[in-house]
Amino acid sequence: MSKTDPLSRATTFLWTHARVVEQRSFAHVFLAAPPVGAVDAIRAYRNPDGGFGHGMEPDLCAPTSQPIHTDTALAMRVALGVPDATEAAGVCTFLSGVADTRGAIPYALPDAAAYPRAAHWNGAFAFEPSLHATSGLSARLHASGAGHAWLDQATAWCFEQIAGQPAYSGHSILNTLAFLTHAPDRERAGALWPHVTQRLFEADYVMLDPAFEGYGLTPLTFAPTPDSAARTLFADAVIDAHLARLQDQQQEDGGWPISWTPPGPAAVEAWRGRFTLEALQVLRAYGRL
Repeated sequence: MSKTDPLSRATTFLWTHARVVEQRSFAHVFLAAPPVGAVDAIRAYRNPDGGFGHGMEPDLCAPTSQPIHTDTALAMRVALGVPDATEAAGVCTFLSGVADTRGAIPYALPDAAAYPRAAHWNGAFAFEPSLHATSGLSARLHASGAGHAWLDQATAWCFEQIAGQPAYSGHSILNTLAFLTHAPDRERAGALWPHVTQRLFEADYVMLDPAFEGYGLTPLTFAPTPDSAARTLFADAVIDAHLARLQDQQQEDGGWPISWTPPGPAAVEAWRGRFTLEALQVLRAYGRL
């Protein structure tokens, strides 16, 4: 394929390297295939308890239901524009059974420790209830139209935490902003938006310099489309520079790279498939395809 044809090269990569769930999602988003194929592929990761497992998030290989797998599945459905309130209600039932007394959720449950995982899924970050996990799951559930007593409790707890001065990382700010975007109390969410966004630049939570090396969240992570709520946080020149970097990162095989070590070769391919699909969506949204 010609290097000047990034979509064709990426299409070949997805058909030869990606998981079925990314292939079916690509077919819906780029080839106008009915969404049922992508929905069925996501549902294949669901367990009878209402949660999702089976390595849906490729860095954690547990087949058992885990909040991080469940969050990933919800996010994929929301991104496809096919959320399901009934399925989300089942997710709430699962999560209510693993929440602490505040309604807070960890990303991984104790049984996940029995399975291979990337290094960052070790320790307190993974197994302790957090604003990071709870805000992200609540955001996706609200975007899916879910209603549940646990979700009400979790939402109230997230609002309380956000109104204070929680310790943030780039990922936890990303989830917090998603929560504020979808939380049903729009007045309260709007009032807290600047309280969170002013902290985005207090550390290297977002990599503004497109020449950075290694792993990091970029402005395009926070604003993957021109109409993203966080788009106004970044100057046009910054967005343009990161779009150019994203285009340049496409590999010889047509896929995009990752910058960390997953737990095995299948996880590497799964992540590259996911990153390739997301890169194509960002580039198309900004008119670069």
